[in-house]
Amino acid sequence: MKSILFCFSFILSHQVQGQGNPPELDKCFTSYQSAMLNDQGAEAVKYMDSHSMDHFKMILEKVKNADSLAIEALSVSDKFNVLVIRHMATKKEILAFTPATMTAFAFNHGMGKSNLEGATLGKSKIKNNNAKAF
Repeated sequence: MKSILFCFSFILSHQVQGQGNPPELDKCFTSYQSAMLNDQGAEAVKYMDSHSMDHFKMILEKVKNADSLAIEALSVSDKFNVLVIRHMATKKEILAFTPATMTAFAFNHGMGKSNLEGATLGKSKIKNNNAKAF
């Protein structure tokens, strides 16, 4: 599964440069990680930024509508996501999915979980309302 960018949108009154992360960012990551590792996909989705959700919106469109040619044009990780979700979910579930519910479904079925076991946030770069971990 494509690694989820740890871009969390929240309002900061200043940009942080230098060592250490602001407490809000560490709390956001810890909450996201805990939700993921405890199969609470709907909770984990709450911590995702709009760019990540846009990506999952595209994945959902492919899950619902892509033919073999459209799937062939995807990156390897996106192909994997589309095909695994199609395999795990019923047709009824797929047709009812929203980007958030599909993402929660995938998380609850282990997708992305192995990337977070024992992970730490590390250093981050904050620009405007987005933070990216390195």
